[in-house]
Amino acid sequence: MVGQQFYYYCDHYYVPPSGNYWASLRCTREGWSPKIPCLRQCTFNYLENGHNPYREEKHLQGKTVKVSCFKGFSLQNNQNTMTCTENGWSPPPKCVRVKTCSKSDINIENGYFSESEFTYPLNTQTQYKCKSGYVTEDGETSGSLTCLQSGWSAQPVCIKSCDKPVFENARAKSGSEGAWFKLNEELQYECLQGFESPGGNTTGTIVCRADGWSDKPTCYGLETGFPSVEN
Repeated sequence: MVGQQFYYYCDHYYVPPSGNYWASLRCTREGWSPKIPCLRQCTFNYLENGHNPYREEKHLQGKTVKVSCFKGFSLQNNQNTMTCTENGWSPPPKCVRVKTCSKSDINIENGYFSESEFTYPLNTQTQYKCKSGYVTEDGETSGSLTCLQSGWSAQPVCIKSCDKPVFENARAKSGSEGAWFKLNEELQYECLQGFESPGGNTTGTIVCRADGWSDKPTCYGLETGFPSVEN
């Protein structure tokens, strides 16, 4: 009945919410109080392949603690925390070797890694940069790679590029605009009104080559004519 009270103690590894050895269980209008008479008590004093606590720690059911594994190790499922449950620590206090990716597994042609680390744990990123005159497939000067269970997320690519040229009395034709161009990519340009290309046309084409643009997109005034070239 309401108000009735019993004294009890818990089995080994379990304690009352108060933390005392003996506790009271009281019948109330809302039910028994406390609702969970015995809570699991987890002891943390050793972490396999990790840093042990300075002194033994005891935590009640539901408590989560952060742990520190040695480099290259992690708790199960790549976690760094464990929780005291009714059945003990989850995951258990044991650090296992994690998947790593090595820079020696990949070669960056016309680029280089921009960080000093040599190996990377699972799900971590590293940055790489392209040499001057080269860009990633996205047109950026740098990119990132992620260490996955299957290895590096992608093969880094640095491709030869040409910046947008300086036009002289000309402009890029519609559809040829861009901030950069890939190797062997063509750029078509057109002369401004009253100007023409060296070949006597009002349009021209230049190509991005390994040493830069094949020519300068230059047009000359019709009334001026082209400069004479001896011989």
